[in-house]
Amino acid sequence: MTIHPDKCLKNIHLGLLNSEIVSSCDVYTLTSDYSYYHYCIDGLNDQGWGCGYRTCQTLCSWIYFCYLRSSERISLQGGISGPVPSIREIQQTLVQIGDKPRSFANSREWIGSVEIAMCLDAIYNVPCRILHIPSGEIHKHIETICKHFEEFGGPLMLGGDCDNSSKCVVGIAVHPKLGTSYLLIVDPHCGSQVPNAEELYKLKYVTWLPVEQLDDTSFYNLCIPSLQYSS
Repeated sequence: MTIHPDKCLKNIHLGLLNSEIVSSCDVYTLTSDYSYYHYCIDGLNDQGWGCGYRTCQTLCSWIYFCYLRSSERISLQGGISGPVPSIREIQQTLVQIGDKPRSFANSREWIGSVEIAMCLDAIYNVPCRILHIPSGEIHKHIETICKHFEEFGGPLMLGGDCDNSSKCVVGIAVHPKLGTSYLLIVDPHCGSQVPNAEELYKLKYVTWLPVEQLDDTSFYNLCIPSLQYSS
């Protein structure tokens, strides 16, 4: 079992919504709450291989809080022990649905956007869309990301091949005149078990990332959860 979402840092991006970038851009961010899951948060040293799992847990926490604030009860599938699955439970889910061999359980093999989409569907019955973005073409999909935050409001998982570091996207800012865009990133690579907001901002684990700073030699897969949050 991993740490309960109520005991994690929540909505860690909020301190960046009063930045200079926000004042000059049209901004779209996620709805409802989420918890920040990152390397070593539950005492398991997953540095170097666990970033995709931690982003998956962050997305799972958003689903948990959406259900918590609605009249619907969350129904967990596959013997998950808490509202957010542990890394081992994510691995076991992928084995159970036939995506991975038995040897994958208890391994240090990493996962990406496609596996995360499978897990959200299998555990929470939340379908996801995978948007494949060819190298150097993410600027063509800015409107899609904006519309997602307007219509569904959930965090996104961004991962690639050359750039294979998992990133959780919780918002986007677009300058209406210049056309420049920034992704609001919540990065799971922080290895401090109990980080604070100022540390995360200073080290840019939570940051506004200019889209042009993404690796233009890398393709990206964007995992887009299709759970519509209504307050």
